[in-house]
Amino acid sequence: MLKVDGLHCGYGTEFSLRGVSFSLADGEFAALVGPNGSGKTTLIKTLSRILRPEQGRIVFKDKDVLRFGLREFARKVAVVTQDVNLSFDISVEEFIALGRIPHQSDLQFFESREDGRVIEEVIALTKTEKFRGRMINTLSGGERQLVMIARALAQEPELLLLDEPIVHLDICHQVEILELLSRLNREKGLTMIIVLHELNLASEYCRRLILLDNGRIENDGAPDRVLTPDAVEKVFKTKVLVEKNPQSGKPYLIVVSGNGKEREA
Repeated sequence: MLKVDGLHCGYGTEFSLRGVSFSLADGEFAALVGPNGSGKTTLIKTLSRILRPEQGRIVFKDKDVLRFGLREFARKVAVVTQDVNLSFDISVEEFIALGRIPHQSDLQFFESREDGRVIEEVIALTKTEKFRGRMINTLSGGERQLVMIARALAQEPELLLLDEPIVHLDICHQVEILELLSRLNREKGLTMIIVLHELNLASEYCRRLILLDNGRIENDGAPDRVLTPDAVEKVFKTKVLVEKNPQSGKPYLIVVSGNGKEREA
């Protein structure tokens, strides 16, 4: 579905990405992980065409992403950014309906029957019925993220890009959103790339991790191949133990505080 080849990108003369290359198959659910400043958000912005590559290519379905028209691209790729302060007066349902704009003609002033069907479907999928009539600026952080995902799903994309959608949320809302995304991937076959800081949650919910460090891909593969003690210590400069989740069998990290001598004392 997606091929990134020799990507260099950054801000001004400072490059955040250096020679990044990878491919993404249809139906994959991959997480971008790595320390702050490693290039995760820059990569998401470049994939979504907010930033233009200095070198390299991004090919989606055998077509360079820069050759897509805005409306065509928005029908294929949707983006959920980090939590933002949505302070304007608009209802949740009206906000979700904005996701249908790429499917509407320039002279269409009202929602079609198909628009209404899709909006109802994504509201049900994201379980946002209970606050569909509320103003969006009255929602909690977790509720806002669900609504932003619902708007993205209303675009009916083939690829969903998510930049830290669970940042600043409590564990309850983090799990709620990741369970939703996992279900969309599993049941709808939706292809996703998500930026996550929480390594244990990335390991639990994503079948593939792409570990970035200093603008380059340090490791790429299944969680048990990527989250090794040596790799985590090298990239995050933190010592960890790697165990297996007793229920899922997925690797999870235990931070080793100091050098262990405090506990021995």
